[in-house]
Amino acid sequence: TPTTTTTKMDELQKHLVLLSQEWSARNLYGLIGYLYFSLSNDPTVMLHDGRMVGKKELLVEMIAFDVDLHKYLDLLAKLLNKGETVLLNDGRVMDYKLLLAEAIAHTTYPEPFYGELANRMDNDETVTLQDGRVLDWKLAYVEAIRGGRLTEIKVLGMRMAPDETVVYLDGRVLDKKQVLVEALFVGYGDASEVLDEIMADGGTVTLYDGRVLDRKQLL
Repeated sequence: TPTTTTTKMDELQKHLVLLSQEWSARNLYGLIGYLYFSLSNDPTVMLHDGRMVGKKELLVEMIAFDVDLHKYLDLLAKLLNKGETVLLNDGRVMDYKLLLAEAIAHTTYPEPFYGELANRMDNDETVTLQDGRVLDWKLAYVEAIRGGRLTEIKVLGMRMAPDETVVYLDGRVLDKKQVLVEALFVGYGDASEVLDEIMADGGTVTLYDGRVLDRKQLL
């Protein structure tokens, strides 16, 4: 019943406040789980100091602990809309791109974050990583591919315009069709869909080695 559910939630809230009194990263895990699995549209929890916080504010607190930093940077980035920013405890104002750039710098497995950047960035956007590299959406996909996310090859090729090029893994400059040929070669994605896209103009494809192939020859 609603009354029973409310009582249980109140008890859980009190328990979570007690957990947070130690103010440790480990005990904040429970608070995050509570917020993410709450049925409320705008769930909040009370911290040990009396503050009522939602998902974003709690993730900011988790980031300040510097434990599993990349995980919570990514979760916070997912909550931010385009143009939205968040203030971290160290005074930095971050948008989703800066949060993901920070996540990339704090993990040995950055490929998912490159992919997320590529998916969210508009064609005219760039992001500056902490090592000074400036990536657009195409180069972000290339970095994800470099780390083994081969399914992104097809995504990159499908999103490119016919007159676009990208500097690929080994330094080759590939156009849309050539990127999709790479997707065919690695075997990720629907081959017929990729072929249809390559031959959408009813013509041929020029491979990087100079060979010009029609659909049958490519197969």
